[in-house]
Amino acid sequence: MVYAVRLEGKFDLKEEDVLRFHPWVKPLLEEITNQGLKYRISNIDAEVFVELDLDKLTLNLNYVLPRIEEFDEGFYEISAKLGNEPPAIMRILSVEHFEIDISTKHC
Repeated sequence: MVYAVRLEGKFDLKEEDVLRFHPWVKPLLEEITNQGLKYRISNIDAEVFVELDLDKLTLNLNYVLPRIEEFDEGFYEISAKLGNEPPAIMRILSVEHFEIDISTKHC
């Protein structure tokens, strides 16, 4: 059974997807390119909708212990093995945070 699921976390998204939510970055990227440097957008925190076939997933239920210095309770977490290919992203809802990695030709 295929379901549309909302996910939050780190995703590999296209530059255009990030710029759609943060158009103010485009002049910065152009300046980086004009200086002869290269860039890569990474560590993108986003919220997306994806389609998942729940009948084909292997789900795991785990209990996550709290950190020793925190006097909080642990929590349960569900994880899923999706296979060799990531799910196709149906719709990007938001891009909250990202990093721009800048490099020279040789480094």
